[in-house]
Amino acid sequence: MRLYFIYMNGCGACEAAKPVLKKWEKAHPEVQVIWVDLLTANWVHSWKPRATPTYVTELSGHRRVMFEGALDEQRLDQFVAKARQMMART
Repeated sequence: MRLYFIYMNGCGACEAAKPVLKKWEKAHPEVQVIWVDLLTANWVHSWKPRATPTYVTELSGHRRVMFEGALDEQRLDQFVAKARQMMART
């Protein structure tokens, strides 16, 4: 599973979310975390994130679940678990 973290430099919520995600990433090496700067990664615009930060899970090249807004560690765990469940059904 991949977890894309879409952020924008200077975004207060993004800056607050970065250390949380770094800690979470170390605890979950089975998830590939991809850090994406919204201003330099034009390819992500097709996903139409409306806010930063945005978290997107992907499995087998298909975008599955998106969450817009900052997540603490517990809510990040819940988001990824829910995404895994949804992906298991497809």
